[in-house]
Amino acid sequence: MANKYKYHMINNFTTNGDLGISTKAIEGIVKTAVSEIEGVAFPESHYVFFQKDAVSCRFNPLGDLTININILVKYGYNVEEVCQYVQEKVERVVLFTTEIKPKKIHIKVDRVSKD
Repeated sequence: MANKYKYHMINNFTTNGDLGISTKAIEGIVKTAVSEIEGVAFPESHYVFFQKDAVSCRFNPLGDLTININILVKYGYNVEEVCQYVQEKVERVVLFTTEIKPKKIHIKVDRVSKD
C-alpha cells in the first residue's frame, strides 16, 4: 500500500538516521494551537473557500512551508487582532514543535459567528 502522506525531511545534526514529518502531522499541530485561541472556531463545513479542510500545509520545492487556515471569528472580537494573533501563535508553535519556520501563514475568515 502506498503511503498517502507527504513527508518533509527535517535537517538536523543527528547521526542516527533521517527525520521526517508529514504535512498531516503539522496540520494537526496547527489545529490544536488554533483551537486553544479564545474568540476563534473552525467552520463546520468541510469545504470552505473551496478547500477541503480548515487547515492545509504544503512545502514548495525549496522546502518553504505555507500554512492555510480558515476560521470563524466570534462576534465581539477584533478580526484583525485575532488573525494576527493566530499567525503569531501558529508560527511559534510550529517552530517550537518541528523546528520548521513557516514562510507564509494565510488566514481566511469565513464569517463572524454569534455562537
